[in-house]
Amino acid sequence: EKTINLELKEDKKNGWFGRAVAGAGSDVNAGGSDGGDELRFEGNLSLNRFKPGQQISILGMGNNVNQAGFSIDDYLAFSGAMRQMMGGGGGRVQLQFSQDGDNDLPLDFGDNQGFLRTWAGGVNFNQEFGKKADLNSSYMYSNSDKEYGRTSTRQSFLPGGDFSTLSQSAENNITDNHRLNLTYDQKIDSFNSVQFNSAFTYSQREAFSSSGSQTFGAGQVLLNEGNRTYQSDASGTNWTGNLLFRHKFARKGRNFSANVNFGLNNNDSESSSISENKFFDDGGQAVRVDTVAQDQLFANDVGNWGARGTYTEPLGKRRYLEFNYGYFRTENRADKDVFNVANGERYYDDLLSNTYTNIFGYHRGGAGFRINRKFWNGSIGIDAQSATLEGEVNSGQGAAVKQQFE
Repeated sequence: EKTINLELKEDKKNGWFGRAVAGAGSDVNAGGSDGGDELRFEGNLSLNRFKPGQQISILGMGNNVNQAGFSIDDYLAFSGAMRQMMGGGGGRVQLQFSQDGDNDLPLDFGDNQGFLRTWAGGVNFNQEFGKKADLNSSYMYSNSDKEYGRTSTRQSFLPGGDFSTLSQSAENNITDNHRLNLTYDQKIDSFNSVQFNSAFTYSQREAFSSSGSQTFGAGQVLLNEGNRTYQSDASGTNWTGNLLFRHKFARKGRNFSANVNFGLNNNDSESSSISENKFFDDGGQAVRVDTVAQDQLFANDVGNWGARGTYTEPLGKRRYLEFNYGYFRTENRADKDVFNVANGERYYDDLLSNTYTNIFGYHRGGAGFRINRKFWNGSIGIDAQSATLEGEVNSGQGAAVKQQFE
């Protein structure tokens, strides 16, 4: 059995590399707004610069051919995994993706329905300051415009008579996302170090949808008809941070760590909807028309912070005692105002409007025993927690709740 270790020399960890792809053409089946052919385009740019102690990565893309984001290879280069491999540190590279799109980069997994136009770009900057400090940072922007339409016909055969339903729907969603990440790691001396992580996101979304349906009875007689339109504008910000302090004592295995974290989240939205349903007699005349029009304002503010400390005491022979204590607190306020619209006037709806506030906090402490062996590890511990929840709902009649959990 042979083992080969590959490591780049320091003078080779220097240079530029990248890739650029571009293409354009006409879609003769689409038809533009002026009656001509629709222009289809796609472009992708990735550029990386390495030198000892520094990495800069630039990504950009744009298309209207239903590609939602970047590839996994682009993600590896941009996120810093390439820097880890170039640095010779080895180790495991773990990738995590969320279904709601809360990633550093918009990624494309295929299966994109509708007509999608996407612009995205970002910069990643990593810098080593000597042997004691590292800075990792990135900024990403993405914009997408998606249109989606559907038409369906459904026929039902029942003992009392047959009927058919024709439905149409259309949606248009426009989103803007900004994301900034920052990690700074400072080694104070051989016994102490600090690390700060922070992430900030800002997003905007415009949504519009319309739908309609018609139901026909025997002889294609119109029975009822419904139409609904909905539009909304929403924005949100989220800022999180974590400060970690680590201390190693002179005795091997004796450690202490403390971290403080915070989070601020704000979401605001404004929406309006109009729904109309018509019912017809056998002669095709409307006998009843129901119309519901509503405007809604929503605001949600959440703030949280917490602190936690952990102490590890070695017992010898790779056995350890661990003690920890932490406190966490979050405050939440949600306001929903609903207005009914009639004859061009807005009327406040007390039944559907409300304000909800709550404060949740808990103390948690514990102790544990851990043992490490060559072929197995084991641990056992106990934790105790005391939590308090205070909340109030105001919807014309206030209701307060206060609970304590041990």
